[in-house]
Amino acid sequence: MTKKIKAGALQFVVLLSLLVFFLMGMFMLRAHYSNQQVNEVLVQDRLFDNLESVKVLLKNDPAMSERLGLQQINLFKSPQSIVDMNVFDWGVYKVVNVRTSWRHHVKEESLLFGDNIWDEERPSLYLTDRNRYLSVCGETWLGGPVDLPALGIRKSYVDGTGYYRDKAVQGDIRRSEATIPAIQPVYQDIFEDQFAVDFEKDSVMLWEGEKVDSLKASFKKKTLCLWSSELISLDYITIKGNVKVVSQKEIRVKNGVKLDQCILAAPIIVFEEGFKGRVQVFARDSVFIGKNSHFSFPSVIYMNGSNESKKLIIDNSVRFAGEIVVMGMNKNDTPLLKVGEGTRLEGFVYCDGTVEMEGDAAGSMYVNRFLLKTPSALYENHLLNNRLDVSDLKSSYVGVSWFGNSTKKQILECLF
Repeated sequence: MTKKIKAGALQFVVLLSLLVFFLMGMFMLRAHYSNQQVNEVLVQDRLFDNLESVKVLLKNDPAMSERLGLQQINLFKSPQSIVDMNVFDWGVYKVVNVRTSWRHHVKEESLLFGDNIWDEERPSLYLTDRNRYLSVCGETWLGGPVDLPALGIRKSYVDGTGYYRDKAVQGDIRRSEATIPAIQPVYQDIFEDQFAVDFEKDSVMLWEGEKVDSLKASFKKKTLCLWSSELISLDYITIKGNVKVVSQKEIRVKNGVKLDQCILAAPIIVFEEGFKGRVQVFARDSVFIGKNSHFSFPSVIYMNGSNESKKLIIDNSVRFAGEIVVMGMNKNDTPLLKVGEGTRLEGFVYCDGTVEMEGDAAGSMYVNRFLLKTPSALYENHLLNNRLDVSDLKSSYVGVSWFGNSTKKQILECLF
């Protein structure tokens, strides 16, 4: 006799089967999304490793960051390890835009590169041999090594002030040459490029004196160039990033201005008292920095051009961290660098003219000659109460290899 199954029991079995299928589907869906999430993390990790690997390559192979333009590298010979790079000059430094992607995943960074200058054995002071002594007076501290004329160094008196230390140089003394080391010609080209305006390559904005609160541009986009044939006076404005300000006459920067990683280029550039920021400055005729100003690292002042009497005047109690180059194009040029009392320069200083030094320098100074002015007389190649010592410079400092090719690069910072 056939046993009949009640309809209610059949419905229960069907519902139970549907519940089991539903739960199995949920578990399978969860496993799928879990695996997908893991894959997402793995891809992101791979892209991150790509960026870190490229950074290591760029640091150890300077030629990579010296080749301007677009480059592509396949790090590990797989589609997931392809990295695209775009290298371009930003003042005396290099910007490298790095981008790596896989399917819809993208990672990119903009990196500012400088040179590892610590393998160059730079001196605290390089003074050209003009058949003159270097005379030290007062509390002058001269750290070694130093490159000095054949006549050497001597203790001296200035207006009745003698030299009070036991040793004139706190380190090794080496022989200097009759001429100051030459800056690489490529930096002359870089200098001239700062004054050029490319209306196709850059986003050019004509300055007409209008009020602008801020100018910001990412290094992943076109350079924003603010240009004028007349005076540009900046006040209560923030300028940050991939921005150049170019004037054919003069740029005046008041202390209400905030500058960060931008470039200024003009024949004459004036910073009012109390300015604070970091900027690269390119000028042909003169630069004046008012007292109590603070230029954060990495700042640059680069002066060149055909003007025979170019000058950089740094007033009292200024702090400057970065690179300073004051040079002439012709043999008879006599550029002047004047450093006020209480001013501290950190980094690299180069002047193939005359230096009037009343402040201190942590880093390296390359000088054609010193001139000391007192109420009673002028003294050539005299230092009075100065401190010049390359060992005062932080070991993390990243500079520019002005005299030769760099053997190693360093990342200054990640840009926006």
